[in-house]
Amino acid sequence: SQHYIMASSRDWKAALLERLVRFQGARSILEAGTAYGASAITMALAQDEPKLVTIEASPNQGDIGRENIRAEVPEIECVFENEATAIPRLAAERRFDFIFHDAAHRGDYYVKAFNAILPALEPGAMFALDDIQWDDKPANRTESGDSPIGCREGWSEILVHDRVSGAVLVNGRIGAALV
Repeated sequence: SQHYIMASSRDWKAALLERLVRFQGARSILEAGTAYGASAITMALAQDEPKLVTIEASPNQGDIGRENIRAEVPEIECVFENEATAIPRLAAERRFDFIFHDAAHRGDYYVKAFNAILPALEPGAMFALDDIQWDDKPANRTESGDSPIGCREGWSEILVHDRVSGAVLVNGRIGAALV
């Protein structure tokens, strides 16, 4: 479908994720935003031994993503839960050295996810964030009418955190911060 084509990690994005995971030597990955499973599969296949947890809140995409993942890399753990509850729970249970956030495309959610996962990050971990250029239009305002901070503003807020030691922005779309 057209949505799959637009939502999937393909071409340059998949190549970038593979390179980042290999560069990092990622042993334990957390992904927020499974969608159809393409990025989870790409990252798991770039690991020496697949150890990846992926979170998806949408039942429709989650079901499709889980089936795609099972067919390619059955070791991937699929969690069907909202990231706002899943990330703090997983952070209390495990440690991660690579995070790929491709869900809830709002700057305030990016910052909340980053802060929630910080306790579980190994020293030198990488926090990669997709869709930094996403434009927060009035349609994306909160129910109370408050305007959420934009995606780029959320990325900028993460960059000034005292645990971030360096970062790179690729194609104006994907940011990777070393923590």
